[in-house]
Amino acid sequence: MHFLPKKQGLKGVVQTLTQFLGWSVLNTDTYDKMNKLENRKDIAQEMLMHHLKCTPQELQSILKTNEKLNKNVDDCEQKEMMKILKEELPDPAALELYEFHFSDLPVSEHELIKSGIRLFVELNALDKFKVPAEVMTKWMYTVRKGYRDITYHNWRHGFNVGQTMFTLLMTGKLKKYYSDLEAFAMVAAAFCHDIDHRGTNNLYQMKSAAPLAKLHGSSILERHHLEFSKTLLEDESLNIFQNLNKRQFENVIHLFEVAIIATDLALYFKKRTMFQKIVDAAEQMKSEEEVIKYIITDQTKKEIIMAMMMTGCDLSAITKPWEVQSKVALMVANEFWEQGDLERTVLQQQPIPMMDRNKAEELPKLQVGFIDFVCTFVYKVSDGCKLLNYFNSIRKAQNDKHKPRA
Repeated sequence: MHFLPKKQGLKGVVQTLTQFLGWSVLNTDTYDKMNKLENRKDIAQEMLMHHLKCTPQELQSILKTNEKLNKNVDDCEQKEMMKILKEELPDPAALELYEFHFSDLPVSEHELIKSGIRLFVELNALDKFKVPAEVMTKWMYTVRKGYRDITYHNWRHGFNVGQTMFTLLMTGKLKKYYSDLEAFAMVAAAFCHDIDHRGTNNLYQMKSAAPLAKLHGSSILERHHLEFSKTLLEDESLNIFQNLNKRQFENVIHLFEVAIIATDLALYFKKRTMFQKIVDAAEQMKSEEEVIKYIITDQTKKEIIMAMMMTGCDLSAITKPWEVQSKVALMVANEFWEQGDLERTVLQQQPIPMMDRNKAEELPKLQVGFIDFVCTFVYKVSDGCKLLNYFNSIRKAQNDKHKPRA
């Protein structure tokens, strides 16, 4: 044994070798477990996508190639399908899709899917970025199916946020600060921003030790909505950005992250000061051209404004005409009360007043408080559109309702 170090001896070598073999077995076992977990995840994702994705029958309910051409989608030319698709989409003027006072209430959920596609046609996104008609239709339909049938954070809310983002860009004239691709990504992210919402907030995820809370350390639901949205885009048949180059696609994913994570109100309060500084600086400038240059040459400024736009879109129900907003306020309240019921029964905790159905009479007061504390800033500072006028009228109506009667 002359090749062994004198101090180590055979016993030391055996101990070292034993440790090495032990770690090897442990690593192999760990690797096998990780492989199995990865495979289980892939299987679960495959099952989810199978039930979630737009089916051929659902596709034909909008892209009617069988009815119009007696052909399946796979047998059609893009020009043929695009012509059929555009013929099936609603007139934006008839539904007031360019208006801040747009209401989804008289529109069916299926018609909202077609209306969502119409917004991308109005942005010229399908032609400019070569989005196949069937891919756009499948993606929009699948996004709708990704929203759960819950009281407020459902497909109708998702559509309203997408429509408000479109309207801010086009009617509110904020498009001048963003490229065509950025506008495309912003509207798409707005549609996805609450996908697969569970009807309970981030705090409830933490209190109930939900798997989402264990997976995401902060902005729990927002990160889930983002990951869900990215999962859809990983499927080539749903990837509306499939014809972008690598750099463009990476930029789109980054914009999705900025936009969707920005809907966490905890982050909104942190960004308000930065947004105010941008607005204050812009107000000192002498021309619109100077303001545009000041903003578009700084990506950080553009993203801060985008984040504020997302907050404005997410809370835009508060700016709708009273007959719409009052109905939406009750939906929001009912979803809060449903969470309060869970906190009381499942967590054995007393819910805060806003989520306590036993304190329903305090709703107008709580609503006015929310308007003043959260909403006022974003609409007052962003006063380049009609949203502020609607907002002020709603606040007055809520306040009048709260006043004690003589």
